[in-house]
Amino acid sequence: MVDNTQDPVLLEKLIRKNAMEHTERRGVMPDHFRILGKTVIEVLHAMNERRMNKAAVLAWEKLFVVRTARDGGAHALL
Repeated sequence: MVDNTQDPVLLEKLIRKNAMEHTERRGVMPDHFRILGKTVIEVLHAMNERRMNKAAVLAWEKLFVVRTARDGGAHALL
């Protein structure tokens, strides 16, 4: 995923694919997706601080944190 941070459409597809594959694995919990989300946001910010302004960070947090917590795990990303 990190190699594709310059292509938001591809990055989204990879995140969704990763989420779907992990829903089928035993032991993967919703908190794991919150950790993944935090890491993706940090990497995106580190790679392009100008584009990852406050609004962009909030949008990514909404994708990973709010939806994942509300809907429970990877299904929030599908």
